[in-house]
Amino acid sequence: MEVLVISMRLRGYPLFGRWCVTANDSFFQKKKPAAVLKHAVLAEYFSVFCAMVGGSFAGPVWLIDGYAGPGTYEADDDGDHVTGSPIVALEIAEKAAQWTSPRDIRCAFIEQKASYLQRLQANVKPFQDRGRHALVLGGEVQEQLLKAWAEVGTSPALTLLDPFGVSMARDMMTGTLLGRTRPPSEVLLNINVEAVSRHGGYLQRGADGAAEIKPGLPTQGVRKADIFFGGKWWRARFLDVRDATSSAALAAAAVVDDYRAAIARDTAASSISVPIRRRANRAPLFLLTLFYRHEAAGYKFADAAARASRKWRDAYRRQDLDDFFEIHDEQEMLPIMGDLIREDSARKAADAESELEGDNLDVVAMNIRSLLEKSTQLPVGRSVVPILGDALSLAGEATIRKAWDLLAEAGSVRPRDKKKDLWKQVIVRR
Repeated sequence: MEVLVISMRLRGYPLFGRWCVTANDSFFQKKKPAAVLKHAVLAEYFSVFCAMVGGSFAGPVWLIDGYAGPGTYEADDDGDHVTGSPIVALEIAEKAAQWTSPRDIRCAFIEQKASYLQRLQANVKPFQDRGRHALVLGGEVQEQLLKAWAEVGTSPALTLLDPFGVSMARDMMTGTLLGRTRPPSEVLLNINVEAVSRHGGYLQRGADGAAEIKPGLPTQGVRKADIFFGGKWWRARFLDVRDATSSAALAAAAVVDDYRAAIARDTAASSISVPIRRRANRAPLFLLTLFYRHEAAGYKFADAAARASRKWRDAYRRQDLDDFFEIHDEQEMLPIMGDLIREDSARKAADAESELEGDNLDVVAMNIRSLLEKSTQLPVGRSVVPILGDALSLAGEATIRKAWDLLAEAGSVRPRDKKKDLWKQVIVRR
């Protein structure tokens, strides 16, 4: 099987992620718009994972959350209760039990911090009382992962690893988490690019030209990166790219690309990444990366990211509007003024989404035409990355379908089979 290692690009639009945080305490303080996309991607993709592998394998399907947190965020000023990834997963499990073809979805949640563990246990208990299988483990993630996998046994599993730094030893990734090919084992890993950039800043070239830690600086972070990347090779790679580009961000991205390629060589697992940014046109802080083997997984993940990014843009706009009214007290305005501002914001948002949809459709149609100039046939599932191109993470299956139909109407390609899954089909040039 051809190994595919790709990156999702952003065309000047904010995508996804936490704001820059230095510790997980700050992350769980209040709802952030970025959490909308993170949880939407998890919810949409985990539902797809359970539906697809659950239909092919007997028995339960597992989600393992290695950095579960307390399960909920504290309420915002508006009093909204905000769920974390454990509750998102358990809500999916409850829905899946009611599907026409029910799925037995089980979860294992790992949390090291004692206070978060206690809150997590309390938040999970109502689901356990209703019959959901939820294993809660307290302690260091790599040790507890082994216990979780002992429970998983030979069942399909998606492991979610969303740490607040560079974590997870490479041999754990290539061995325990991705070493098994069937039933499918996939890993959704949030790679902290900012941490790689920061740790790389502690490096210099020694007298012999080799990469070394600068005297007097802390070594713990660099050595954790060594464990994550599987050796010290990344140090020289970081310095080489930084010297060539004068950019620590580009150097960190190159190191992560090499890491993903190494995982692919070791496990035959492909990967697809969603960049997490503070704002548009900023360097990624994190890369939410799915490691998988079946081509449908990459296709479905790209589609899930596109749908979720729309939800995130809506949440981001609402946050901007709320911030505006915090500065300009809505209570002191005439009632009609507040309503007009909200209506104008909604109209502009709809116009922006319509324009973005049109731009993405043009990009995808152009990409399909260009790819078919080199080959008469274009398998959709295997070619989703070049098909989406610059629209990757902004457009998904719906846009590919529309572009295909437009090209078919123009006589450029044969029509698609409207009764067959799109990712299984091949676009054929006329």
